[in-house]
Amino acid sequence: MKTLRVLYYFALADFYERTRRTSFLLVLAAVIYLGVLVNSGSLYLSVVPGDLASPGFRGEFNSAWVGAMIVPSSSISIPTSRRFSCGAD
Repeated sequence: MKTLRVLYYFALADFYERTRRTSFLLVLAAVIYLGVLVNSGSLYLSVVPGDLASPGFRGEFNSAWVGAMIVPSSSISIPTSRRFSCGAD
């Protein structure tokens, strides 16, 4: 039982340490903004059939398509956010 308590307070102290930094709040705001753009349809993924002259296909705006658009955007934003929020040199 003592081990769980120590682990809980260790995780709580780590959370407080990370949220004290302004870079954490900036990254959090950027990720929320990116999620709003994806969910509103302003930022979308189009599938180009073969040549770049055609406009491409855009999926139906439903939960599956929004989820498919979140994956590429989060694959860009998560490594970037770890770089800025952890204070890596």
